[in-house]
Amino acid sequence: MVSSIKDMLKYDEGEKLEMYKDTEGYYTIGIGHLITRIKERNAAILSLEEKIGHKVKMDSKNEPIITSSESEALFEKDLSVATKSIESNPTLSTIYKNLDNIRKMAIINMVFQMGVNNVLTFKMSLKLIEEKKWAEAAKEMKNSTWNHQTPNRSNRVISVIETGTLNAYK
Repeated sequence: MVSSIKDMLKYDEGEKLEMYKDTEGYYTIGIGHLITRIKERNAAILSLEEKIGHKVKMDSKNEPIITSSESEALFEKDLSVATKSIESNPTLSTIYKNLDNIRKMAIINMVFQMGVNNVLTFKMSLKLIEEKKWAEAAKEMKNSTWNHQTPNRSNRVISVIETGTLNAYK
């Protein structure tokens, strides 16, 4: 059952201890941790080694793997970055601080997935969220590239915005 932002993000991101390419072709590992925006495998491995502080181990298919604790450490850092980026952005922080805790989770989820700058492109949705016009905000969010690219996840997050509940995560 999802009851925290960590649970929500783990539900949406999943956890893979083996390096893989995300839907955009970037190397990723753990709980949605983008290793680097460089799409070259060796560069991704070097970046990962720098982040975990040692040479990565390889699995039987010669793919880099990390431990659960390394995955958790990367996740905690990513979650902290997402939260701090919301709090340090004047536009988003103003909206965020006036939300209930459940809807705050939805905003963190969006920033975790897309980054602050991409979330800020949801100008009308954010305005409607600020005005607490939940159904209208949800409708607006459904007309986004984000919703077309990751419909399962985005529909869950949109439901959280609209209802103020985590029912979409049951």
